[in-house]
Amino acid sequence: MKGFLKILVLIVVIFVLIFLMGKLFFSSIINSFITNVKEFALREQVNEEQHITELNVIFPNSFPTLEPMTLDQNTKHINLNILDSLVRPDRNLTIRPSLALTWGLIDETKWEFILRPNVKFHDGTSFESDDVLASFNRAMNYERSQLTEILSTIKKIESIDSHTLVVETVEPDPLLLQKLSLLLIIPSEYEEELVESPIGTGPYMFDNKNEDGEIILKSSADYWGEAPHFEKIICIPKPDVRERLDLVLGGMADFLAFVPQEAVDVVVRAGMDIKTVPSLEVQFLLFNFKSDIFVDRKARKALFLGLNRDELANSLGEYVNRANQFVSNGVFGFNSNIDEFSPDYGAARDLVLSSALEDTKVQISLPLGSEFLGDYLKSQLSNIGILSSISYLTAEELLQDIFDGDADIFFLGFKSELGDSSDFVHSVLASDGNFNLSSYSNPEVDRLLEESLVEMDTEKRLFNLQTIMEIAVEEDIVGIPLFEFDTIYGFKDGLDYRPRIDGFIYFDDIYN
Repeated sequence: MKGFLKILVLIVVIFVLIFLMGKLFFSSIINSFITNVKEFALREQVNEEQHITELNVIFPNSFPTLEPMTLDQNTKHINLNILDSLVRPDRNLTIRPSLALTWGLIDETKWEFILRPNVKFHDGTSFESDDVLASFNRAMNYERSQLTEILSTIKKIESIDSHTLVVETVEPDPLLLQKLSLLLIIPSEYEEELVESPIGTGPYMFDNKNEDGEIILKSSADYWGEAPHFEKIICIPKPDVRERLDLVLGGMADFLAFVPQEAVDVVVRAGMDIKTVPSLEVQFLLFNFKSDIFVDRKARKALFLGLNRDELANSLGEYVNRANQFVSNGVFGFNSNIDEFSPDYGAARDLVLSSALEDTKVQISLPLGSEFLGDYLKSQLSNIGILSSISYLTAEELLQDIFDGDADIFFLGFKSELGDSSDFVHSVLASDGNFNLSSYSNPEVDRLLEESLVEMDTEKRLFNLQTIMEIAVEEDIVGIPLFEFDTIYGFKDGLDYRPRIDGFIYFDDIYN
């Protein structure tokens, strides 16, 4: 998991870097396209009654692998439409049946799952319990699997008959269903094989991958669920934003995934509709508790009161929202009772004068290219009497700087992949967390976390996790939540889309 978290931070840093540079980068792009937008917007519009059978979906990243046991986000956008899991979160992260029709607890560590009958893989073979066992074995043992640690709370999976399973956990695991939603099921004969053309039970089947890296999917006539909405899906990777906009303006894009906010105007003028949804990723400042300055709570409180986070979010654009805690609304454990905390510059200045901040210079590490954020921080800190020195580092340098603990404050982001705040707490706040970069430690937080990891009572878990969030944000002030981005999608007239808060794209959430 530590390796995966390093990758996650790199992705976050790069994403934020690109976003904060966007005001300059995209302005040149927009200027070059805007004069042509009206011409393209006048092209023949899609008749609303026309049924679109072939869908061109434009992605900002390539698809280096289709390995079913990867956590790579780009791969999952494809695989989630080809392969099914036992259970599946809906667009609001509520767990729903998929290949498992029903499930229930036998005791606190044993779950029984009844599998859906009459399900066929795309190669025509029948789906049975042995396929789940083989998929689990691959997840735990295959060298390319990234699910090994996530599923490590599972002691064993036993096949009772062809459509009945018992899953036994090492100890009570309230997140078992969320974890199983990550386990995509493949035919048992592929347990130890290299998978380049995944075979699943989903609404779409893999057809081919062409020399341009485009992945072509076709509908599965034998799909067990609602008939697929489209006969053919063409997944087109275009990392270059200019090339993506070319396709939009040329009418070649039916669906545009992850629209940069600075390109929204171009996309709308080209005749596409826009929908947004808040992401599960929060960007924040994290205090270094090994710092001689911020071991002092008064110093942390001074910055907490001295930063105008509404102003920062508003200055970053329409599709950026202020965050008031370390997880998004919609994540289990989000605490709606945490105050928004408007800035109080007078109180902040008083705390500066009575804390370790007086006559010192604060060292802040930010991603290279985030000068906009750095200028904001420097100005805000100066306003309350704090001198600051900001280092702009490459993704690799920033990651190393974070692990070395050289700065007083770090800039980070975290996405709650399981839709549960224990993910953040376990990684970042726990005393023994794999990603506890701040050296923060609170025995009460550790106790509440340990209880929540085995507590099967939903109300008790929620209370524990919300209490932890209150401690981290209001009492201990571990860091300063700043903002989260909206995820933006564009789609052609004649289509509609219902976005998910986890950001994953299921093609059958796109409607004619």
